[in-house]
Amino acid sequence: MTSIRFSICSELFSIVSGKDFYETVDAIMDLGADMEIATFTEGRPITRVDDPTRTRRRQYLEDKGVRVSGLHWILAGGEDIFRDEWAIPGGPHITQSSSTQRNKTADYAIEVFRYATDLRGGKAFLPDNPLVAVWGSPGQRNLSQGVEHIDAERYAADVFARILKNQDHGVTLALERLVRLDSNGDTNFCYTMEQVDRVIDLTREQLPGTKQSDMRSMLDVKAAVGMKDDPLDVLKNKNLIYHVHVQDPHSLGPPGWNTKGEFLGEGHYDVTRLLRRLAEIAGMGGYVCVSMEPFKPFFDNHPAITPYTAFKESLDYMKSIVTECTD
Repeated sequence: MTSIRFSICSELFSIVSGKDFYETVDAIMDLGADMEIATFTEGRPITRVDDPTRTRRRQYLEDKGVRVSGLHWILAGGEDIFRDEWAIPGGPHITQSSSTQRNKTADYAIEVFRYATDLRGGKAFLPDNPLVAVWGSPGQRNLSQGVEHIDAERYAADVFARILKNQDHGVTLALERLVRLDSNGDTNFCYTMEQVDRVIDLTREQLPGTKQSDMRSMLDVKAAVGMKDDPLDVLKNKNLIYHVHVQDPHSLGPPGWNTKGEFLGEGHYDVTRLLRRLAEIAGMGGYVCVSMEPFKPFFDNHPAITPYTAFKESLDYMKSIVTECTD
């Protein structure tokens, strides 16, 4: 039986706790989780992380027993990253009408994918641990004035197809549905699963059959709840890979933490039903990753709480639910 794997995004250890790559690996190892990498924390183009450094990092991950589960915030970073050899006129973006802008964006994403596969010894796909590139990046996908959603879907599909045709090792690209911008959310592009599915279909039309399954979607709990969907219903989506971003949609912290900075177990959103269903899926054999993705405002609002403390409480809580389901 394949169990649920738990993962944590690296970003908060860097931007909240000031940890470097190796310190972040140590913290995630102590927590007993895998690592989702936000490459913008490098503060430089990922191509500047040279081969010896990549080899050293891969060996460190192996020595600590920490797997790289995925990528996140692929186009974040601003001017510190997207300049010099990676200067992209207008900044990285996937729905602008400029093919030059979109192509340069795709080419940088290919390098991000390559970096992650290097940290896994070139093995992007393992049956119980595929490397998943979660594509959120709302600021780099939002529609500009004059761009219609139907055209943006085609532009985004062109970007994704370019990436998947040219990447080396079979990374799974999972387009993340986010909360609609006028609902106190994140984006005006791909905020319903139907829209996400259309982009997936348009992308797959441009790919050879052997690569079509590399284009998928994933479940973000905050987005599902914010768009009035039941996360368990989203799990039924035909294009979904079982890579789940889980957080309390109201406190923006890890599961179990409320808006007052108190850990209550159930928090504002009780993850029990979701974890029970994921445990059933995992029990049938296959891949299930639950990746915690709290947000910086939670820690800004509660400065006495560190990412390590928050993740520890939440992980122990979620693992206890899974254990109850599988005993």
